[in-house]
Amino acid sequence: MIARWYCNVRRRRWITPDGHNKALDRCSLVADGTSYSKEFADVLKKYLDTFPIPARSMERYFKINGRTLEKNYKNHLSGFHDWNQKDHASEWMLLEKNIGENLSLDETMLCRDLITFLSNMDGHGKKGSIIAAVCGTKSEGYLWNSARKYMR
Repeated sequence: MIARWYCNVRRRRWITPDGHNKALDRCSLVADGTSYSKEFADVLKKYLDTFPIPARSMERYFKINGRTLEKNYKNHLSGFHDWNQKDHASEWMLLEKNIGENLSLDETMLCRDLITFLSNMDGHGKKGSIIAAVCGTKSEGYLWNSARKYMR
């Protein structure tokens, strides 16, 4: 006869058939910095990284607090604090992996700010076509020098 063990996840204990408790190893059942399980955090991250929707709108579908999800996504799930362009992202961004042979330069006014976009025309305006975004029309500096290096 096979002995059955039952797992009480909240207390991290295995309950043996004779009623004794056996402690689990200290394996993490939740995603770092959140109260969500690792699997649920992966689903949320994939969904929020794929679709352009606010994190608060997810509370309706998953029955969780939207404000808490927003904080957890920004601080722990998205990798925002580890982003290498966080210091200068308000002024300019460069996505070197999107550089191709056919480039276009466009200027757009967003919320009273003029933004210059350098994009890859091979992407046809879809995901992965923006190479750089700069506030204003200044073409000097690190950004354009880096982009020119790849254009040659």
